[in-house]
Amino acid sequence: MTILFEEYPYETTYLATLLPERYYWPISPTHSKIPFVGYCHAQQQAVVILPKVFLHQGHFLGDYSPDDLRQLPERPDLRQKLKTEQRLDFLFTMSTWLYLAIRQFQRLHPDNDITEATGLPTIVGTTDQQAATELDWVLSLLRFFRDNQSLLTFLKKRSMSQRGKTDWNRTVSRQLPIIDANGRPVYIRTDTKQQAVNIDEELIVLFLVVLEELQKRYYLRINLPDVYRLPTGPERRTLLNNGLRRLRQIRYKYFSDRLLQLWNLLWGYFSYQEHVASGRQQPEVTLARDFNRVFEDMIDGLLSERSALDRFKVQKDGKELDHIYDYQDLLATDHIYYIGDSKYYKDTTKLGRESIHKQYTYAKNVIQYNIDLLNRDQLAHPLRYRDDLTEGYNPTPNFFISAVVDDQLTWTQAGLTFNGSIEPPNQHFSDRLFDRDTLLLQTYNINFLYVLSTYVSDNRTEKQQFQERTRQLFRTKLTSYLQEHYKFYKVKPQTGTLEDFVTQHFKTLLGKMYRPSDFTDALLIALPNSFSDAWFDQFDTIDVKRWNLSSVII
Repeated sequence: MTILFEEYPYETTYLATLLPERYYWPISPTHSKIPFVGYCHAQQQAVVILPKVFLHQGHFLGDYSPDDLRQLPERPDLRQKLKTEQRLDFLFTMSTWLYLAIRQFQRLHPDNDITEATGLPTIVGTTDQQAATELDWVLSLLRFFRDNQSLLTFLKKRSMSQRGKTDWNRTVSRQLPIIDANGRPVYIRTDTKQQAVNIDEELIVLFLVVLEELQKRYYLRINLPDVYRLPTGPERRTLLNNGLRRLRQIRYKYFSDRLLQLWNLLWGYFSYQEHVASGRQQPEVTLARDFNRVFEDMIDGLLSERSALDRFKVQKDGKELDHIYDYQDLLATDHIYYIGDSKYYKDTTKLGRESIHKQYTYAKNVIQYNIDLLNRDQLAHPLRYRDDLTEGYNPTPNFFISAVVDDQLTWTQAGLTFNGSIEPPNQHFSDRLFDRDTLLLQTYNINFLYVLSTYVSDNRTEKQQFQERTRQLFRTKLTSYLQEHYKFYKVKPQTGTLEDFVTQHFKTLLGKMYRPSDFTDALLIALPNSFSDAWFDQFDTIDVKRWNLSSVII
């Protein structure tokens, strides 16, 4: 198995030995890059193209250059080093998850325009050999080994226990005994139960030999049972070259369902290999161009709300936002949409201004859509975007989420880390939090391997738990940010009505005041930290109390 990396410049002559020409693009007279991620099996070689998220400062896991890894099939020293570090088998695991993730994306989005695939069956023990890819057969054989290890050792122990045991039925029926002095029959020679050929064991030996070959080809870490003698050298090569012939000879010798399943798997695998060796096999391709789209779908499955995505994904100006969901707002108990963007790799520099402004544009479009609904009295409760009395706008949260891969290569930990809100926020007036153009943005990293495995395994319980934890985290971090940069007050006039107070001081309070739905006779006022409490001295007969956003229970 050859490991390549998306977007990395390789010699064009080298790529021509591995991939069909359409899957790499020239970038100079001598070099080309691969704008795809995924799996390809062509020219009797398996090639896996890993996403560029795995490259940090041009190296994989901090130590290996892409040019190092491409030499894995010819570099036993490099394979041994990775094996010692317990990283060699990770390459196959990662390749498998990518393969399954792209197939999952194709299943969920059959009309997408970013994936290319041939030969994509369900992963089997099946007899549909013409549909299955090389990787399908490998995964099926590995799954059988994982699920039936006890069977393999049981058959060997049963075979050994039968050796040398007397078959009395055959002995009595075929020989005449000698009667001793006590009148007891004595048999000079007995027949045993041992078979001349143990068909069960022969099938399992063939299976284990195939696994050993796959172990070398795909850098697998599997512990094969050592109770069987496996052939080596020319004997092994003869066995593998004649696998189909021998399977045909022992075809009807099995009565156990599991051994029949194993026979079918081996028959399919050897039939596939014979088809490949004949030169009739077309290249098997499971590749995704613009893998960021697949990553967006992964994050959608973890965070987004389907109904909101259907409503806001494609905006009126032709732009497409990545992620959106309805959740409790930052101020009180109303709700608002949280809007996100994702990248499956982390740039080496800070987030670009173009990406930031695009995100703010998405937010402005969503705000306008909901204001239109509000103006038509169609905004669904408990969503709240603008308060009619104060003309203050509920702050709209935005977030960026970028994929990273740590050196621990963990699959089960989300690794969601907060990078801090981008400052200053988008605003026209620095002292007006409740202005329509004041938008907040925060950035996060997430473990790419966790996102990938959760997407493929489709563990709904895990997704729901992650979703709730993450949404709470996003809200908590943003409210903490607001508490650090603003002072919040609950203000209630002591004389007159609330409406009279707002009308009288509208110009002074515009953009600083907002009324959540559960504030029946009071306002929420936000002042930058540079303001002192004495600012309220300009108002007569009001009750002012500090308001802690963190005290609002979700």
